Order: sequence, then C-alpha cells, then structure tokens
Amino acid sequence: MRFRTTVSVTALLASALLIAAAIPSLSASSRAPTSSPKALAFDGSRAETELFMRYNRTIKMTTEQEARWREALGEMRAPCCDSFSAATCCCECNLARSIWGLAKFMVVMEDASASEVRSTVERWLSVANPNGFDGNSCSSGRCGKSFRDSGCGGMSEDRLVH
Repeated sequence: MRFRTTVSVTALLASALLIAAAIPSLSASSRAPTSSPKALAFDGSRAETELFMRYNRTIKMTTEQEARWREALGEMRAPCCDSFSAATCCCECNLARSIWGLAKFMVVMEDASASEVRSTVERWLSVANPNGFDGNSCSSGRCGKSFRDSGCGGMSEDRLVH
C-alpha cells in the first residue's frame, strides 16, 4: 500500500534534518514535530534510502532516545537475517543502516514512541520490498542484492545496490 501526500517524504525529512542541524542548541524535546508519523509517504527511492543512511550517520541520540530506539527495533526481527533483531542485525549492511537512520529520525525529530517507530519502519520496509523480506539474505549470499530482491542493498554505503 502506498501513502500519498503533497510533499514527498524525502523532501520533508531532508528539511527536518537541515533545520535540526541549523539549530543544534535546541533539545529534542523542545522541537516541534515536523509531521505526524502516520503522514509520512514513502516512495522506496534511492534518494530516500540514502537519506535514511545519512540520518544513521548524523543524528545523535541522548541516552533516553537510544533506549527508545533499542526498544522499538529490538522487538523486530532483522528483515535480512531474522536470527537477529533489527537493532543489532548481523552486520552493518545498507538495509540495517536505512532502518537505523529512519528510526533515529522518528525518535529524535518526531519524538515518536517505540511502537510508532516500529510501525513506521515496518511501513517503509513494505514499500522498500512490497514482496516482503524472507529473513535469510545474509545466509543465502544476497547481501549484494537490492531490497526488492530481498537483499541487503550492499555492504558499503557508497555502493548502495538499489
């Protein structure tokens, strides 16, 4: 299912990151939410994935925020290796980086609860791969395959397989 809105999620999230970077003195709790988590319309594009990976690199969390992030992702199985949680995964692949970055955005910029973070990440995963992930990409040699092929999107951020 695709969600439609007049503003692309990539543009919305990029704007939020620029605002956050420009005003580092504001605490996360004093920032107004940029949108409702339910209003984010994902397109599964390469630009969107790259944005989420950039969030993973650049968004810093407080101890409390990190605990909420771990709670949200710790209760999800990693889509590429379901013997691990989405919080730990078995490695730092591009799929994991994307999930981690989107979750950081939701926690820090949206002040989302663990269940909202989990729900949003699950929605994004359903757009990234509408056929679903089988949970064994890593053990079956599909790390270098695209998300739509139930792969990890590669192991190097500068070589995203989309």
